[in-house]
Amino acid sequence: MFGKIYVSVRKWFQPYWNPKPKITKVKQKKKQESSNTTVEQNIKILRSNYRLERLWNGGKTPSVGKYWFFHDVSHHEVGAYLPKDTAFTFTERNDEERSELKPLVYPRMNVAYDRTHLIPFGYHGIENNSALVIGWSSSHNRNELRNFEIEMNKENKTRDLVWFTYVTRKPEFGIWTYKVYDANTRKIVGELTLKLKCGDFVWK
Repeated sequence: MFGKIYVSVRKWFQPYWNPKPKITKVKQKKKQESSNTTVEQNIKILRSNYRLERLWNGGKTPSVGKYWFFHDVSHHEVGAYLPKDTAFTFTERNDEERSELKPLVYPRMNVAYDRTHLIPFGYHGIENNSALVIGWSSSHNRNELRNFEIEMNKENKTRDLVWFTYVTRKPEFGIWTYKVYDANTRKIVGELTLKLKCGDFVWK
């Protein structure tokens, strides 16, 4: 009330005077991604309703920076377009961040496991994402998988790759499959399949 009287009196003596407008801060709403899209680092992880091999065989290809992801009760799959010479884009590891991951998939009993990347870390720099990292045999991760990745990283020095990782659950074991293609010719560059004997997986 006093404020209105003050304004009226002052405008009587100073007809061209106007009070400063009141400033109200408005909170900006954060842009929300759809329930099937999550954002990590410089990539997007796009959840597919279809098995990734079906998409690839149908002539589709992941876009740069947009990883495909599929998960159901017996499959966990990731596919990515990896431009030439990007295998070591990220080199600084974060063990603490990775240790905080609660994976969607891991062997429950009698298997020593690592939090294992489905697409090698150097291409994306992500330690803590349940689409890209699952629990898998420590022995496989540090030997067969690592050796295969080293060979494919050499291929990436000279060409774009499309990299698929398929993890499949069976009643008494799990299967890890790598399939890597030349992005331009769509011809297979490398392939690896490993079987992990374990009849009791956590598979969320």
